[in-house]
Amino acid sequence: MPVFQFINHKKLRKKNFNSGQKFSLRMQDLYLLVNHVKENYPRVRIIQMGSWLNKYKPFRILFPKTWSPTGEIKKKNSIAWWGQFVDFSGNIHKKNASLFIKNFKFPYPGAFYQCKISELENFIFKSIKKI
Repeated sequence: MPVFQFINHKKLRKKNFNSGQKFSLRMQDLYLLVNHVKENYPRVRIIQMGSWLNKYKPFRILFPKTWSPTGEIKKKNSIAWWGQFVDFSGNIHKKNASLFIKNFKFPYPGAFYQCKISELENFIFKSIKKI
């Protein structure tokens, strides 16, 4: 299973990127992921991810409208849940940690989402063209 990292902490520390630049970087990352999957796993038709990020609206703009929940939830013993407590710099995400401490509920559940790899690829191409 390919591992996908959205934030390169070293790269972000060196420059302040605006939201458009961050979107462009993430689209490039997604393009590389899709390309890797197509080259190494040509029979794959569905791309799926289980993470708290799927419930985070700024993350979901990176995917087509067909990126939708499967109804499956990740186990709570993984970064798919606990990653929401780490900010982009690797420190504690104070807002999410405070919400958790207040009511012992995760701000975002670790939900699985999926779509056809062809739908994601088309979305990426259209998005890159707009940039």
